[in-house]
Amino acid sequence: MDLTFETVFSLCYQSETGFQDLHTKYHELIYFMSGKGDTEINGELFDYSANSIIFTRAGDVRSHNCIQKTDYICIRFLGDSVHEYLKSGVYSNNKNKEIFAAFTEVQKEWVQKKSFYYDLCNIKIAEIIINISRQLGLNENDQKIYDLLKMIDEDRIFNMTVQEMADVVSYSYDYFRHRFKKVTGQSPVDYIINKRVENACQLLRQNQLSCTEISQLCGFASPAQFSLIFKKKIGITPKNFKDRSIKFSGK
Repeated sequence: MDLTFETVFSLCYQSETGFQDLHTKYHELIYFMSGKGDTEINGELFDYSANSIIFTRAGDVRSHNCIQKTDYICIRFLGDSVHEYLKSGVYSNNKNKEIFAAFTEVQKEWVQKKSFYYDLCNIKIAEIIINISRQLGLNENDQKIYDLLKMIDEDRIFNMTVQEMADVVSYSYDYFRHRFKKVTGQSPVDYIINKRVENACQLLRQNQLSCTEISQLCGFASPAQFSLIFKKKIGITPKNFKDRSIKFSGK
């Protein structure tokens, strides 16, 4: 998730106050610690109360009416892919303490400005967005991808082609590649190769099998392919990796 933190601030609305047709060039996440009222986003009316969260995208037009005194924290930021996780609106947060904690952490980092505070703020914003999205439930399309990932992760030898994986989840080839990369950040081919190399590293450390046997067990086409891909990913050959692991383990 590509995010750019801008600022965070706290304010208090007194009862029977508000504003009309506000819009900013930033996305906003607003956490209401107290209060009650309603807000209109792009013509759609929402109610809010304590522990509600508002998300608006850059350019949204919002009006606000405070019925009861309201304290809130507002985070402003930019990010091109946020709409894939949330749409503009009001979300309830009655049980997830992690969301409010992340809001307060962003505020604390902004005030204290310790080393790498800016990066940590971006991480916390992503955490807020993901936690809200999780409360809404996984997109059915993405759930199929997560089920497939579990299958890949649990299978030491995974020899399906991308088309066969797409068939398993009943997607077209192109749509599958698109959704898979959105979920994992990697193409299906890269994910499987990385998983095979990861499995190979675990087996090489155990020093119970030869490099050829590990090559076959982890689904590589040949020992030569295994050695080539492993060196490209890890920086050394499987044999050198195995020898180093034995040396450092004292076996």
